[in-house]
Amino acid sequence: MSPSNNLAIPARIRERRRMIQLSSDRRTGAHSRRLLRARQLRWIRIHWRLCVLTVPSCVALSALVVWGVPQPFTPYVVGALVASIAWLIYVLMLETGGLTPLRSGILAEEWTASELRKFQARGWNTVNHVMLEYGDTDHALVGPGGFFAVETKFRSDWADAKPFLDDIAWAASETARLLRLRIDPKGRPVRALVVLWGPDVRESFDACREVNGVMFCPGELLSDYLSKLPQEVEPAEIREALFSLSEYVRNRDIGEVAESGEIPRTVSDGVNDLLAVCGTVLVVALAILAQFDRRPVGLWSAAMASTAIGLSVVVRRWRPANVRLRLATTAAAATAAGLGLLMIIATAVVAFR
Repeated sequence: MSPSNNLAIPARIRERRRMIQLSSDRRTGAHSRRLLRARQLRWIRIHWRLCVLTVPSCVALSALVVWGVPQPFTPYVVGALVASIAWLIYVLMLETGGLTPLRSGILAEEWTASELRKFQARGWNTVNHVMLEYGDTDHALVGPGGFFAVETKFRSDWADAKPFLDDIAWAASETARLLRLRIDPKGRPVRALVVLWGPDVRESFDACREVNGVMFCPGELLSDYLSKLPQEVEPAEIREALFSLSEYVRNRDIGEVAESGEIPRTVSDGVNDLLAVCGTVLVVALAILAQFDRRPVGLWSAAMASTAIGLSVVVRRWRPANVRLRLATTAAAATAAGLGLLMIIATAVVAFR
């Protein structure tokens, strides 16, 4: 293999990794996620008394359960009671805080992104959440069939939405025009595509339909629509467009984060973060405690704890922007510090007996 190929391989790996990041659900619905978080915080500030009162209420009801429910069933009833009260507060927040439409929109964007990712093996590339001068485009799609600005819409009543299709089409066309300036201002046009989701969407749209030059396509038919597009873009042109778009998004993200903060993490991110933290704590704890019986007692465990802390600091500095890695290394360092201190105390007790 020539030196040029050796140098090209890391570049291809970095490019592939970058595209995976740009097409991930981490970016979908970024604007809606920020708005959702702001409304949640606002709801809590307004109804903080209700949130505070749930704690003594939960304690009082749990005491009644312990007093009146037979002992074998008490833990299950108390657990169900606590979970039900927490769920009640969450439902109240959804219904009275205007959060339901936002959550539906975020889910719809994730569904669209999932459909688009199926075409990566066919040469298509997706960039979720591209900020523009006014708002953003939900998905930028670049592939053999052309360049698209993809907007996702969710409604529970598409039968009543026909009077609004012209407005949706105009907004999608404007987004496509602005996206074209970021991909190739003098080259191939960017077409607008609106993906529709909702319980009755197929009753109103039994096929993809064009409105004022904009294609409206039910989510269930998106794969079929993209599969039938003729190949009209060469790979070299796709790479150039992706490079321009990726560089624009990279620079735009910096300004967006500085202005609006990081994109709120998804529920799946939170679950994976928790699993990573639990796994790290378990591994570090087992590694430290397994050394306790070695002579001299406790010193090997303290040494292992020091090593774990050092490794956590090194790894954290290596990837400081990775949230999950920060959480895992913090958990590892805290676990190692706590257990290391216990080992030192245990060693001192053994030594002075």
